[in-house]
Amino acid sequence: MRIRELVDGVVETLFALPRRTKRLIMLAADLVAISYAILCAVSLVGGAPVPEADARWLYLAVPLTTLPVFAKLGLYRAVVRYTSGRAISPVVSGVGLSAALLLLVNFVAIRDEALPRVLLVYSVLAYVFLSLSRHLARVALEISNRAERIAIYGTGDAAVSLLSAL
Repeated sequence: MRIRELVDGVVETLFALPRRTKRLIMLAADLVAISYAILCAVSLVGGAPVPEADARWLYLAVPLTTLPVFAKLGLYRAVVRYTSGRAISPVVSGVGLSAALLLLVNFVAIRDEALPRVLLVYSVLAYVFLSLSRHLARVALEISNRAERIAIYGTGDAAVSLLSAL
């Protein structure tokens, strides 16, 4: 029961925050997740967390491309909406578009042969980390939700009015 009380306290505190602060928290969580994903990808593909001097731009470029893409796709417009399964498509699109932009930069200017493998691993890890963070947020909301579930019988205007009132 102690964990539930802790989760309830955190959720209540987050609910009390202004919408803009909630968006910034989500943005910061995504920044940490994608930064960790690129670090893990470079480590897995290259064998060391510090890439060659030519590829260090990647640690700055990944957040600078991914976060604006997510913002453009609307992931920070309605945070609660994207804690459900509907977040899969925008997250996949955002990570894929970010990786495609970085591949384009690599193809045009840098020409690092290992980068496509790094970006493939990064894409998978970023998707997993970002989806997991959204899923954990949803679980926390469900744990703290103390509302009693009800069923509305009927299909008329009264049932629709009751649903909208609840």
